[in-house]
Amino acid sequence: LSVFESGAILWYLAEKYPGLMPLDATERIRAMEYTFFQVGGIGPMFGQAGWFMRHSERVPLAIDRYQTEANRLTAVLEARLQAVPWLAGRSYSVADIMNFGWLRAPQYAGVQLDDYPAVRAWVERIAARPAVVRGLQAIA
Repeated sequence: LSVFESGAILWYLAEKYPGLMPLDATERIRAMEYTFFQVGGIGPMFGQAGWFMRHSERVPLAIDRYQTEANRLTAVLEARLQAVPWLAGRSYSVADIMNFGWLRAPQYAGVQLDDYPAVRAWVERIAARPAVVRGLQAIA
């Protein structure tokens, strides 16, 4: 089976291999919501903010628009993570993996994690997971 698009690939892997898909029905839906939150929001907005911040011809209107949206989306994550330890709820899931990639380098989009303490703590918890440590060492 050939699968393309980051969200579809990770969703497929999470369903195929145990441990990344919550068993609880409500948490499974939350995992889906926050996976697609990354696909449709965090990824595109952080990416555009970073691109316009680094483009040789600076466009202040675009930089402001995408940085503002990146911060708004991070505030949504902040509110969620103030209430629960993981995006799905009690369970670490594919949703955390999807969002971690951008939130571990928030400065790319002009986001300061000092403004989002629950997101910062969540990033630190994920970064300390043994499999994540191994994965990040592999790409370093």
